[in-house]
Amino acid sequence: MKTKFFYRPPGLLFGLAFLALIYVSMTWIKSAPAPSIERVAATCDYGGTSQYGPAVAPNTALSLSDMTTENPLIPSDIYRNGPSEPPNQLDLATFAWLEFISLSSSKGSVRGTTGGSFANSGKDQSGTLVWESYQHRSELFPYDASKTGKGREPMPWNQTPTYHMYYKDSGKTKALNVPYNNYNNLDEASQIGQNHIFFPATPGTMDPETDHQLLFEAKVNQKSWQFACENYKKFADFNSNYPDGINFSPGTIEVKATWRPLASIPEDQKYRYHTSTVIIYEGEDSDPQPYTEEYALIGLHIIHKTPNYPAFIFATFEQRDNLIDANGRSTGLYYVPTYDYVKYELNDKTTTANPKEVAVNPTYPSGWLNNPMATPSSGHTQNLPDGSVGNIPGAKKISSSPVRYGVPVVQPPTTNTFVEYVNVQARSFMTQIPGFDKNFVWQYYELKGVQSIPTSDEESLDYYLANIVTESSQPGVQLFTGGTSGPKNNTFTNIRNQLNTRDAAQGGKLFNMGGCQGCHGVAQTQGGQDFSFLYFSKTIGFSPDVTEIPHPTVEVERMKSYMSKLSAQSAD
Repeated sequence: MKTKFFYRPPGLLFGLAFLALIYVSMTWIKSAPAPSIERVAATCDYGGTSQYGPAVAPNTALSLSDMTTENPLIPSDIYRNGPSEPPNQLDLATFAWLEFISLSSSKGSVRGTTGGSFANSGKDQSGTLVWESYQHRSELFPYDASKTGKGREPMPWNQTPTYHMYYKDSGKTKALNVPYNNYNNLDEASQIGQNHIFFPATPGTMDPETDHQLLFEAKVNQKSWQFACENYKKFADFNSNYPDGINFSPGTIEVKATWRPLASIPEDQKYRYHTSTVIIYEGEDSDPQPYTEEYALIGLHIIHKTPNYPAFIFATFEQRDNLIDANGRSTGLYYVPTYDYVKYELNDKTTTANPKEVAVNPTYPSGWLNNPMATPSSGHTQNLPDGSVGNIPGAKKISSSPVRYGVPVVQPPTTNTFVEYVNVQARSFMTQIPGFDKNFVWQYYELKGVQSIPTSDEESLDYYLANIVTESSQPGVQLFTGGTSGPKNNTFTNIRNQLNTRDAAQGGKLFNMGGCQGCHGVAQTQGGQDFSFLYFSKTIGFSPDVTEIPHPTVEVERMKSYMSKLSAQSAD
């Protein structure tokens, strides 16, 4: 499906809609009566068996039986050598792969449970995976049409997916009841409001008018659902009911998946991808139209809170062909930012332990690790092409009304030698699976890195954990550390040394953590959400993004609203 862009002439709009009809797999919905939303009496027992297996011990290694065993379990934990000493990186990578093996097996009769082996799911793409059957964020927090402000209980766990969302038309909030029950609901079209990402339809070009846009979805497991089910009535008065912030139970897992249109992949390479019929949204934000289409999985984040790791363990996987395809050619992956400038601020983190009160120090940070965007000669500001200070490499103007820029995606500084060793080990065992051939899809996915214990040491392994497709902008999120004020006045401000992550296992000490854990840490330290951004919409639900890049002012307003929620719900 080609992506719509901004301010498209009506004739072209209808032309693209007509062309879209040639996809056999797609069903266009011009208008449909809103189906009634049926609920059952709230019960917070998901009805399945435990999905957790033994903790990973020192020197645990992957084996062929991990790949072939029926109903593989998620490791419940991994050892911790001490409050500030992470486990061996090989063991941590093994833990992440064991998670992926369980979550990527076929689902069982109850959502979120296994019903087959990793070996079978790699050969048969017709079934639903365990993580795919987790609850979508809009099932966890359905739209509260009653406008009571107290939120609605999550959908029953083992119910067929029902998506009760909302959108705003002329300032009024309206219900959107999606007439599909597909497990993958790709309702996010941007990287947290910072940019939109594309695979070119024509190699060597950047044209979002016709290029293929990446889409995202967020899901939660039974533990996270159970917490919301038991506590949703308290969310309306967050500060009174949770004065110290939300604190999830060990076993809580959230995933974020990144997808690309199957039509964007050359025909001779489609066998290398896990695919699914997904829900996407076309039209305008004021009138989103859902329909279904075939998409391919290209990235998966897994965050898992365990007894030994109250600050969660963050693992990220990626399809191997995102930057260089199977034929050795550049995919031309690029992003379109919602800002014109990137400003870096170094805070004096010794002034206070409160992240919101850290003073700005104008001194440029020395020895900035792995950051080609920020060198001493460029000062504090990186500009897109029309600026006069330190242009972002490779960026070029692709639209004048409104002004838009395309920026090539570059490889983030992740995947260390320990992680790569376990990746090779995993692929080696896959080749020993009976019936293995080139069509076994999981051989084309790899672990990019793992984070476990927060630290302020930028030279620690996987400090800047990111993957190419879920964190594409190097100034914004690939090299995230500290915090951000979001795009404002066409400027994205990256606050480098803000203390953002608290680790209960280290006595509640605060850190300036980077990468995925540092980013999610902002939700914990400044929003009281325990590393989850999903609970910011706990009393109203979620609205879908359409596959069209909004005017920059729209994204700026979204970010202002987001930052306002951070401030209002701070537990500090």
